Amino acid sequence: MIKSATAVKAKIKNKAGGNSDKSQIMLRIYLMERLLERVSLLEQLPKN
Repeated sequence: MIKSATAVKAKIKNKAGGNSDKSQIMLRIYLMERLLERVSLLEQLPKN
């Protein structure tokens, strides 16, 4: 698991091969996936 924002950025930059535009797109996709994952976990919480 990635533990910091800096680690996420570095990993994405490496995967993008240093291409700034591609790394921005990859970061946006990653953030959207994480948001969706967190929302889905919220929906699974028991309601009182």
